[in-house]
Amino acid sequence: MITNKDYVNDGGNFCPHCQSNDIEAEHFEVDSGHAWQPVSCNNCGSTWNDVYVLTGFTDFEKGESNED
Repeated sequence: MITNKDYVNDGGNFCPHCQSNDIEAEHFEVDSGHAWQPVSCNNCGSTWNDVYVLTGFTDFEKGESNED
C-alpha cells in the first residue's frame, strides 16, 4: 500500500492498494471548506474517500453595495 503523500503526488488516479487505474468515483460531498468523494477499485474491490480542501477562489466579481 502506498502513502497518502505518494497518492496525492501521483494525482490519485489509481487504487492505493493494488495500484490499478480501474477505479470509479462517485458524487462529491461538500461541507464547510472541504469535500470528499467515494472511490472504489474494480480490480481488487477496495474502497476509500478522496479528500479535497478549499485552497482559495477564482473569478471574483465585486457586486454592487446596498449601502446608501
